[in-house]
Amino acid sequence: MCIKFSESGNVVPLVELTVRNGSSLRLRIPDGLVNSYKPEVNWKDDEFEEVLYTLPAAVSDSSANPKGGIGLVINDVSDPASKLSPFSTQLTVKDVDDSDAIDAQQVELSCTSGNYVVSLYPESMATAVLLNNNGPQACFSYQCNA
Repeated sequence: MCIKFSESGNVVPLVELTVRNGSSLRLRIPDGLVNSYKPEVNWKDDEFEEVLYTLPAAVSDSSANPKGGIGLVINDVSDPASKLSPFSTQLTVKDVDDSDAIDAQQVELSCTSGNYVVSLYPESMATAVLLNNNGPQACFSYQCNA
């Protein structure tokens, strides 16, 4: 089991989670994009296959985001003019948990609006969004797609 921090070729900070059976997940820290997930599978000789991945953005457009993965998108459904857009605030690492008791890895990213938790288990992965209600309306007026 391992949690490893690094940077990709274009200097985007990453965290890679690996559990005991070898399944792994890679997460971009600033925007919470899960850009690689390799679970243990039964149909391959080496037992692992990247079932979730991203394709790099066009070389000509350095500001473009990669295609694919699981991105964090929040939409304010109480505002009819609001459109689905990527989480606008830069995320930072708040906590990591490599609890050996349940054979899982977890990283929690944080910003002023809330927290984004990504967990890796031997046969699955999960994401959770925790929003802080800083406004006059109830939190349930937000739709989260992660």
